[in-house]
Amino acid sequence: QSYCTVCCGGREVLLCGNANCCRCFCVDCIDILVGPGASEEAKVLDPWRCYMCLPHESYGVLRRRGDWTMKLQEFFASDNGQEYVSCTVSPQAREELAKSFRAARWRSG
Repeated sequence: QSYCTVCCGGREVLLCGNANCCRCFCVDCIDILVGPGASEEAKVLDPWRCYMCLPHESYGVLRRRGDWTMKLQEFFASDNGQEYVSCTVSPQAREELAKSFRAARWRSG
């Protein structure tokens, strides 16, 4: 994983040094959620362990759910909510779209 666990982005990310973990956090999320300067403190730790691997439950406003491991197992063990559901368009929205297309065709002549 080369993107932030929190925001799925980040220009600069710190990878967890725990061999059993593949999480990383971007410096922006660390500074916002844990506290200003927390990313600079984390950069000097070698190896740095992410907030899910550390023993405390809370770092700044970043808090680990007590049941996160169970929720994660349920997510991967279940197909609920993972099926693709096609979008539906209400009759009113369909009519508005049709009007827009007709107007666009009329203007393009």
